[in-house]
Amino acid sequence: MGKFGQNLDEVLAAIQFDLQLVRDNLRETISEFRKVSEVANEGGLAALILSGRASFPELVMQGEDMMTTFIRFYGLACMTTIVATMQVYPKGLEFLPQPKRK
Repeated sequence: MGKFGQNLDEVLAAIQFDLQLVRDNLRETISEFRKVSEVANEGGLAALILSGRASFPELVMQGEDMMTTFIRFYGLACMTTIVATMQVYPKGLEFLPQPKRK
């Protein structure tokens, strides 16, 4: 996963980049799952997995690691921002400018 960024644009770009990595992994995992499920329906799943010829188990472990890292890293950053905002502005959102009505 990439660097976090120095401003909001860089942070958003980093989040999008990292999310694309997660998406790519999930797409590949789903594709491999379809292949493995065909073998499983024929009763050969254990032999395929244990042979090391299927990339599915590795993709699942890699995906779990990527998802956990993404959620913890960005989730924690978002939660920290929300908590800090609520401490600075404990009364609510009155600090935001009111929308102009037409």
